[in-house]
Amino acid sequence: MIGRHRKAYEVRASSADEPDCVYAPTAAKAKAQLVSRMEDCGWSGNLWAELSARRLPERDVWLSHPHPVLERLTDDEKHAIAHAYGVTSRNPGYRDHFATHASDMTLLRLAYEELIFTPPAASRMNPSFLDGTPDMVFFYLTDLGKAVAASMVETYPR
Repeated sequence: MIGRHRKAYEVRASSADEPDCVYAPTAAKAKAQLVSRMEDCGWSGNLWAELSARRLPERDVWLSHPHPVLERLTDDEKHAIAHAYGVTSRNPGYRDHFATHASDMTLLRLAYEELIFTPPAASRMNPSFLDGTPDMVFFYLTDLGKAVAASMVETYPR
């Protein structure tokens, strides 16, 4: 059981200087992603005619299958883990924390499951930044929490 496979393609527009690395299940979908991006930037004309795509297997990404721990988490807990990891960003895993109220029951349950932790005093936030709430803290993902969150990353983000 190796994991989920995210395929990489080099997509080149004949009118562009550099190719783009695009992750998609097929060459046609990789080209469609680039067309969408180019149109968002104001390009017009027959973009399909000037695009070529070729596989870049050396840039492929292997993602883990959904972690078994996910089966026992609620939707709110999954959302908190995903937020802490940055699952929906362009670079999942760029962060490892969640800042919230110290008595947040969702985060406390995740701490009980050993998916997150909060260092004693080091994680306290300065209340002058938070409309007077004195007990905001950072909850950090454990290695297990990071593995669970990484398994939530979509194979091909929308």
